[in-house]
Amino acid sequence: MELCLSLYWSELRDVTLSLEVLFRCVHPSPSCLTFNSSNMWTSVDVTGFMREEEVFPEFKLTHRIVYKRPTSHKISPLGSRDVLPSGVQIYQLVLSYMFQLNQTTEVRPEFPLMSDLLYENPYSGQLWMVFNCNKQYKCAGDSYSRQYTTKLDKDDYILRLQVCHSKLSELKKLTDMPLCLHSKLSSSLSLEVTASRYDLMSGPTVTKKTLRPGISTRFYLRSLPEDKLAKCGIDQGHFLSGHFTFSKCDKVKKKVAYELKYIVGPQKSARSPSVSTEKKLYTNDSLKEFKINSMRYGVLTSDELEDEYGDDISFLLAKLRMLSESEMCSYSNAEALAASIYAKIDLNEILAQLRIQEQFSHVPGREWTHQEWNFRLSYYCPDQRGSLR
Repeated sequence: MELCLSLYWSELRDVTLSLEVLFRCVHPSPSCLTFNSSNMWTSVDVTGFMREEEVFPEFKLTHRIVYKRPTSHKISPLGSRDVLPSGVQIYQLVLSYMFQLNQTTEVRPEFPLMSDLLYENPYSGQLWMVFNCNKQYKCAGDSYSRQYTTKLDKDDYILRLQVCHSKLSELKKLTDMPLCLHSKLSSSLSLEVTASRYDLMSGPTVTKKTLRPGISTRFYLRSLPEDKLAKCGIDQGHFLSGHFTFSKCDKVKKKVAYELKYIVGPQKSARSPSVSTEKKLYTNDSLKEFKINSMRYGVLTSDELEDEYGDDISFLLAKLRMLSESEMCSYSNAEALAASIYAKIDLNEILAQLRIQEQFSHVPGREWTHQEWNFRLSYYCPDQRGSLR
């Protein structure tokens, strides 16, 4: 380290100088922290080397980072002025990106593959421009994206990037290059810091701590609650960026700050109202009953319901009832329909459901005749009298 001292320009005389140099050092590990919120916690080790230090850990997220894929791309040759002396044609690739801002904020587009590269970049002519939904020009920039932070209003925007090269094959490699869009949050988000992993659950937070020289101290960070992320309009797959510091002085914070990245994990999905199986069956039965009853009033015909309820007993009974009430009823058709209904009825199951089977005196090993079944069913179920012939 080199320390230089000089007189102020207006001082033309000799002065007596008293100087005190104080060395301080706080080193975090890691110095660049990436926090995956799905883990719900992370930690940072801090060590003071020179002297006993009082640190004030502060972890703030100030920007949102969203990655966008191009919506369209186009490769075309440039004009005659962009032909090399050797006759080599220069081509351009134009990529279009769409993004939306829900509020007025500062925006900084960046293409990580080619950022901070000028003469070292094999591609030439890197230039991007931003337009709003009315095709009004807003801002532009090149590979040094950190110099082009622009304040944009709430609106839909399109960004067009131009990259040039003499080979088409090289331009085709960039047709799916993502855009990294940095936007400033309306208010910064602070992460809570605890002194132990046990305190991560429900323990107190730490705002300051004294470090002994040469001894490492670990700080634990909690993940952000989902309600804070929802208020900022942050979705799954987004990144948050910021910095963390250990000094109380604002001037030191601006000079000594460490990079912080926060990966937003999966969020709760809105649960659709669950419908129980009983309610579904009740709804289906009600719909079936409505359709079958509609045949009596001529709204629907039996032919229209044949494919859906052709084997259903209630449909066949309603169809038989309509035949018996019709003046043009054919005895052979009614008899065939009644026989098909009888073949589908399980009398043992009916009596078991009515809980009357045990009241019948039944000889073991002997099956009841059709007349006995009809008599007992008509006796205990008068509304079914004559349904079995």
